[in-house]
Amino acid sequence: MKLGIALPNAVPGAPGDAVTTWARRAEECGFDSVAVIDRVVYDSVDPLVALAMAAAVTSRVELVTNVLIAPQHRTALLAKQAASIDRASGGRLTLGVGVGVRADDFAACEIPFRSRGARLDRQLDELRGIWNGEWGIGPAPARPGGPRLLIGGDAALAGPRAARHGGGWTMMVGTPDQFAAGVDTVHRAWREAGRPGTPRTMAVFYAALGEAVPNSPPARSATTTPGSAPTSPAGSPAPPPPTRTPSPAASRSSPPPAPTRSSSPPARPRSPSSSGSPASRCALPPPSDHHPLSS
Repeated sequence: MKLGIALPNAVPGAPGDAVTTWARRAEECGFDSVAVIDRVVYDSVDPLVALAMAAAVTSRVELVTNVLIAPQHRTALLAKQAASIDRASGGRLTLGVGVGVRADDFAACEIPFRSRGARLDRQLDELRGIWNGEWGIGPAPARPGGPRLLIGGDAALAGPRAARHGGGWTMMVGTPDQFAAGVDTVHRAWREAGRPGTPRTMAVFYAALGEAVPNSPPARSATTTPGSAPTSPAGSPAPPPPTRTPSPAASRSSPPPAPTRSSSPPARPRSPSSSGSPASRCALPPPSDHHPLSS
């Protein structure tokens, strides 16, 4: 199991350098990946722009969308942007995609909300074709065939999509029991499609470390189980869906994450960072003085 951490691309009012500061410090502190979410009608930084920023100040961490709402993006432009980040980062992009649940975001993008599932299916075919050079749209991604693809959402629907088009599944948020059941569903779909190896699986959990801060709800990070591809998941602080209640999620076969490796935007360090201790060197700065997120 490997651990990632959210970038504050969806924290309203975050300083302009919050994404690059967190990305740089996350890599220094040994996290395996950094990740972002996708919103439109919200005070947030575009997820692909945020990952491009992170790519510019890092050299090792995996860059993850968990998830990007593909149907509200134009396919050709999405393919070009993703390939550009993958090429510039040396193949570090993992594109987690989902259908989305917020009608206001689709309305703002002038994309039909009710047909988003069928649109995603078409996009997944088209993205691979573009990345394989069939449409003449460059640049060529660093990884042959394009960035790693994970399909997010309900395993009953996302599992077959992942088996047809992707490299695995991300639950995003849920309970350990839901994750375990989802893994079984995805593995079954994978076998039925005749795919070799094991799909990569990813889940998100919320964590808060340090002193309690009144009226400051938790942010989220992520965990994955090993699959046929290298696993380096991450989550991201998100504006809350009205019907979702986040809770820890992890692999049945993986040990609980060590407290020093899983993190969310922590409280300000008590001692100056010049002390030289590992804790002070790795203390991530708060993205803003006020975090109006809720769960």
